[in-house]
Amino acid sequence: MLKALIITAFTMFAPATIAVAHANFPSKPITIVVGFGAGGATDVLARKLAVGLEEILGTSVIVENRPGASSMIAAQYVASAPPDGHTLYMGTAGALVINVHFEPKPNYDPLEDFTPISLLVLNDPVLIARKDFPANNVAELIALAKEAPGKYAFGSSGVGSPTQLAVEQFARAAGIELTHIPYQGDAPSAADVVAGHLDMAVNGIPSVAEFIKAGTVKAIVVFGENRLSAFPDLTTIAEQGYPDLTASTLTGLLAPGGTPAEVIDKLNVATREVMEAPEFNELLEESGSRVETNTPAEFGAHLKSEYAKWQAIIEQAGLGR
Repeated sequence: MLKALIITAFTMFAPATIAVAHANFPSKPITIVVGFGAGGATDVLARKLAVGLEEILGTSVIVENRPGASSMIAAQYVASAPPDGHTLYMGTAGALVINVHFEPKPNYDPLEDFTPISLLVLNDPVLIARKDFPANNVAELIALAKEAPGKYAFGSSGVGSPTQLAVEQFARAAGIELTHIPYQGDAPSAADVVAGHLDMAVNGIPSVAEFIKAGTVKAIVVFGENRLSAFPDLTTIAEQGYPDLTASTLTGLLAPGGTPAEVIDKLNVATREVMEAPEFNELLEESGSRVETNTPAEFGAHLKSEYAKWQAIIEQAGLGR
């Protein structure tokens, strides 16, 4: 009898208790988990967003780097975190819509194990080369690579990453062979290109913008549909003869699956307020990112669309599981 009364009382008061917990969110520091090392495009964006969220939400926002497996380690960590909105994932295309197509038994389902908060930015990967590299554009790169198949190497942010796939698609279409060297993020591969240790790397623009401006690397081509306002002289892959090889990639903010709608909505409002601020928007666009925010439902639909698109690309290339 006593047990029944306790259960009845809990059932009566639990909704009110949960509602209070949601109303008090955030009740402790928030952690944004990034699947790449410090200094890369995703890390830079996360740290800028964290500063803005701290001001709006009135709590500390910590960026935690958990690099490895093209951000899948970080994704799995957040997918299994408590769904209370205090552990968030700075998700990228690699871990959300690409990498799972290469894994026989993924440790998480990107469409089921996360609750979307908002899309943040779209990035067009850019192929850079060491400043003394013999080629200056796509046509010269193709000619060079055909003379010495496999001699020239490019770095990416990991095996199966969208940056790797962008170049692999191009190489296949151009009939050339390039050697892929995976890195744990954009920053280390870019550093090796700057130092002359690596021929080329394909990176998100934010992590290499300063190197391009300083002339310490060559920008060969951008894998986007349109030229970037920050680099109007940098031609697109379409302009250089390959209109079907654009590879814009997303970065968005997500919470563990099952996070309450009230918490997600509060995070969405705060995130969009930060991202849509004119000074923040201009800062990102100057570095080559295109700010794109939306509702949780719209972001969820975008993820499903991108998942299907990249699945088709991987299957057509004869890659994946």
